Amino acid sequence: MPTNGKEQSSATLAQIVGGVTLACGAFCAIPPTSIVGAILWVAYLGDMLASHIGSLLFTPILVGGCFGLTVLGGLWLRDWKLRILVPLRR
Repeated sequence: MPTNGKEQSSATLAQIVGGVTLACGAFCAIPPTSIVGAILWVAYLGDMLASHIGSLLFTPILVGGCFGLTVLGGLWLRDWKLRILVPLRR
């Protein structure tokens, strides 16, 4: 079946976005690079939030914000050095 250029370019873009997401997740999962992976993933989600500002669809903002907070919270719970750096109470 022949496809037009728009369908092919959106499929390629989806593959790139999926690859970046998987790479950031892999960096988060590997303990020595978990802080770098969390920073990359939150920056990636922040870009997603910034690109949807002004949109009528509020879901990407909620999903990106909640997922970014979850990534940082999970990293904070897993890494004791980060808990010393950013304590919840004094």
